Amino acid sequence: MNKTEIKKLAEDILITLTPEEEAAFVAEFAYFKKLASLLEKLPNVDKVEPLMFPFEVKQTYLREDVVEPTPGAKEILKNSKNAKDGFVIVPKVVK
Repeated sequence: MNKTEIKKLAEDILITLTPEEEAAFVAEFAYFKKLASLLEKLPNVDKVEPLMFPFEVKQTYLREDVVEPTPGAKEILKNSKNAKDGFVIVPKVVK
């Protein structure tokens, strides 16, 4: 990503970046792009099974499930100052 794309992205998600932060993001994206290109050069990488978790863990301490009553929507929404028609109204934060 270049500086223009970084500025556009920051504008879209409603944040302000200093010129130093923009330069840092450009450098970081260039670094990640370099890492991705190195991964693409690995032989047979597309034939390797994805790794979900690197450790063998046996979990023997599971608790019993206990059904507990939960409050209804009306009960929960009474704590909100901005509830309308069963929803909480929040300010728009992205385009």
